[in-house]
Amino acid sequence: MPQVVGVDIGGTALKLGRFDGTGRCHAHLELTTPQPATPGAVTTTLLEGLERLDPHRQASGVGVGVPGPADRAGRVARLAINLPGWRDVPLADWLEAQQERPVTIANDANCAALGELWLGAGRGVQDLL
Repeated sequence: MPQVVGVDIGGTALKLGRFDGTGRCHAHLELTTPQPATPGAVTTTLLEGLERLDPHRQASGVGVGVPGPADRAGRVARLAINLPGWRDVPLADWLEAQQERPVTIANDANCAALGELWLGAGRGVQDLL
């Protein structure tokens, strides 16, 4: 069954998980967010985490939740209030260049809402806010 990696970038922790299409977690990892959490430092730590979490590249893609708005294409982190220097960071491009697999980014709150709709409290409802 195909797998993907989900990443949550937080001010104190980077959380990574490898999931299949049913939502089953096959592996997870939590890393301390580097301080200061500059784009370069976080990207380096994420790449190390991705290698540890999925050394055999079982996941076909990576989705990243960022603490702020992302562009519509899911490529650029526009602003992260709690992370220094995070303004118009092309995170998806940086990660793809090293991972050689598709990466998309989105606002972490939107990611959480989609997760609730898919497998959580919003499952089976017609509207979710």
